[in-house]
Order: sequence, then structure tokens, then C-alpha cells
Amino acid sequence: MLNRLQHHTKCAPGYCEWKKKGSGEIFCRFGYPKTCRDHSELSKDPGRDFVELNTRRNDEILNSYNATFILGWRANIDFRPVISKDAVIAYVAKYASKGETTSSSYQDTLQKAISHLQDSDAAGVAYQKMLSSFAAERDISSQETCHILHSLPLVKSSHQYRNIYVAPDEASESVNFEASEKEQQGVLERYKTRPVGLKPELANVSLLEFATGWNWRGNLYTKRGSRSAKPFVVNVWPRYMPDRDDQRFMKNIAMLG
Repeated sequence: MLNRLQHHTKCAPGYCEWKKKGSGEIFCRFGYPKTCRDHSELSKDPGRDFVELNTRRNDEILNSYNATFILGWRANIDFRPVISKDAVIAYVAKYASKGETTSSSYQDTLQKAISHLQDSDAAGVAYQKMLSSFAAERDISSQETCHILHSLPLVKSSHQYRNIYVAPDEASESVNFEASEKEQQGVLERYKTRPVGLKPELANVSLLEFATGWNWRGNLYTKRGSRSAKPFVVNVWPRYMPDRDDQRFMKNIAMLG
């Protein structure tokens, strides 16, 4: 069973062969070939951060194994007992942050479409099949699939964000996606029309302070933080280098405080 199922595949570029940045040395990211040993033991291999189980082996490319599991499962199973909390965190983090599979190139997609053509088909049919695959397919990672199936958000942040559009002579708008409606007044317009008479504390507030620390709904303005809410993170658009001769731009920058 071990000879049939538990051998590491041949090292190949793009799979397990990595190159060290400093020396350019090629190495296997799984640590193969491994040292042969007569007894199983907990030890730390060279270049490894954690202690792991190294089972006895007389073959340098034999995976770690559990004899009972192999005989019962009768298929490949990399046996790694939980030894330390840090090793589990590193393992989970590695798979949670694993990138999506690379999409096929145009050449590969076209070649695949051509392989399914009949001799009587026109050449344009191949391009139709290729374009259909682009419109119908997208690479989705297993993590994204799991989130979608469980109705979990794909992105979660401990902060909320606001955008300030400071280009001169341009109207801005923000969209409330939850209510599916537009709010024609952006942060900059809200700041210019803030009710100083009703809220005297807004008189000496800079645009940046207003954007990060104030909420509003209709004509009701409230200071953020009464319920331990964190300040907004502000993005300023467009992002370009200031022109010292542009008085309109410098006026907007001055309002930022």
C-alpha cells in the first residue's frame, strides 16, 4: 500500500520546486527527499519552523503515514498529528489565503475549442466556442464557494470607509446599495451645507474631521463614537499630485485641514 499510494510525485517546476531568492537554489517545498530512518519520531527537519512527525522510512520520497489508516482507507492520506497550536494556525492560514487557480490562456482555450470541432465546421465556430467559455466560466476558489454556499460575506473589515471626491467643478454622488437608491450629495457637498446654526460644534470642524467622525441621516447630524464606533477610513479621489498654481485644488486641500 505504501509503495502504491504514499510516494511523493516527481518534483516539477510550478508544483513543488521553488527557488530561494538569495542563492537561487532549487528546493522542494514539501521537504523531499527526506532522510531515511529506522524509527518514527518527532523532530524538526532542516528549514522547517515546527516539529513534526517523521515516520520510519527506507525510501526518501515516502510520505508520512499511519499503517492502520492506509489499510482502512486504501488511498493516499498524508498523516500529520496535531502537535502544536502554532502549526495548526500556520496550516489553516496557508489554505485560507491560497490563491485561485490560474485561468487558461487564450491559446489553450482556443486549442481546446478546436479539438472539439468536426471536419465540416467553419473556422468561426472555434472562436464562438472560445468566447462562450469566457462568458460562462470564471475561476472560483474553494474558499469563495464555501462562503457563497453558507451566505457568508466575502470581505469583512473592522473599519468602515468613505470616499471624498475633490475634483473641482464636478458633481459627486454616493450610492446606498442596501436601499438601492442614490444620494446626490457626497461628503464634500454635505460638509459645505452642514447646519452650523443647528449644530454649532460643526462650525470649526475640518473636512477630514467631518468625514471621519460624523454621521448624518437627512438633516440629523451626530458625532461618531458614542457607542465605541471607530472613525471612518477616508479615501480621497482623484489621486493626483497637487499643482501649486491651481488655486481651486489648494482650496479643497485647505478644507481637509
